[in-house]
Amino acid sequence: MSVLKLPGLALRAGLMSLFLSVPVYLALQNFAFLEPFLYPLHLMQATPARASPGLLLGPYPDHSQLAGLRGKGYKTVVSLLTPDRIYERSLIESERRNAKSLGIAFYNFPMNSDLPVTSNLNARAIESLDRLLARSPGQPFYIHCYLGKHRSGMVAQWLRVRDSARVLASAANLPLESAPTSGKVR
Repeated sequence: MSVLKLPGLALRAGLMSLFLSVPVYLALQNFAFLEPFLYPLHLMQATPARASPGLLLGPYPDHSQLAGLRGKGYKTVVSLLTPDRIYERSLIESERRNAKSLGIAFYNFPMNSDLPVTSNLNARAIESLDRLLARSPGQPFYIHCYLGKHRSGMVAQWLRVRDSARVLASAANLPLESAPTSGKVR
């Protein structure tokens, strides 16, 4: 192959990759529309699990699952999805519309399971969740990420630590304010 043909091949390869990336970008941007048809992906989702009375952790709920949660008394849903990921941005907007149509309060506290709980993003999400839970004691919440495993697992671990600290503070007759509640490391 002559050296003169390489720029032409590189140009064609660049144009082809640009041409192929547009449909991929459009698919990711409209992931919420495609998501119900991605059956094998649903096999990887966890089953919702009760973290404590009134707190259910699990995977991304579609409209019918949100309606089922509403029927069981859940009036607040907290998404841990992040709008920085193009496919999750689509899911967040779809869920926001679905929740509104069902009369469910929707909150989005973005987390990233690739980062430690103590990262700025995750610590902010944990603090926001802690404030929301404190404002509505006893109210049932559904908290989720996409698969219901990683970010939801981080929240489940934080809830166990928070509840253990409260039990210890109570046993030691310490004021509840002295028990750690946020995800910040001191």
